Amino acid sequence: MLKNLSKYSFVQLFVFYFRVFTVSVSELSMPVYFAALLLTIFQIAIGPYKMGLNIVVGITLSSIIISLIMLSDQLIQKDKKDGMLELIYLSGISHYWIVIAKLITFSAIAFATSFILLLIAIVMFGIELPLVISISIALILLLPMLSAVIFFVSLITLSFANKIAQYILAIPLIVPALILCINAIDNSVYLVMMFGLNLVYLPVFIVFSKLILGVSVANIR
Repeated sequence: MLKNLSKYSFVQLFVFYFRVFTVSVSELSMPVYFAALLLTIFQIAIGPYKMGLNIVVGITLSSIIISLIMLSDQLIQKDKKDGMLELIYLSGISHYWIVIAKLITFSAIAFATSFILLLIAIVMFGIELPLVISISIALILLLPMLSAVIFFVSLITLSFANKIAQYILAIPLIVPALILCINAIDNSVYLVMMFGLNLVYLPVFIVFSKLILGVSVANIR
């Protein structure tokens, strides 16, 4: 199967890579547990009814970002340790297809993780239904570019011993999208801006990820 990877269509590559990226429940749970703990600490320390809308949304989105950075690192490191990253890179498949397949896989897991954390936040902070709908729409527009940035940063820091570098590199790239997301909750104009930002972020970071993928594989070898 692995020897014939170069003959795979994109759909077959995606299915194959999704299986490769499948992790145990415990691995997936750790970032979610950590982010849920962060939400709990804020809920206990401040109280659900003493925080403004922006604070609640900011805390929720921050917990999601932290969990996704942790999750991305786990998935990339797993790929590195079992040799799959190098194997697929040298298989002859278009490197753009590899990046897109990885990004779609991570985005799918990111969506599931994010909405689990959103449900936890809804219960903890007593968020009302209209606000839940607004946050969900903004989150749907945020996650594609968020996934692209975090995946790109994870590739850059693949060989770093200090994982704090991931947060240092990711936060400045995420902040513009995060600001738009918070404002989009009560102003639909920002939703249009977020859609436009996706059109910029996604192709740019796919190209950057394709370039850095080769460097990361070279460092592994």
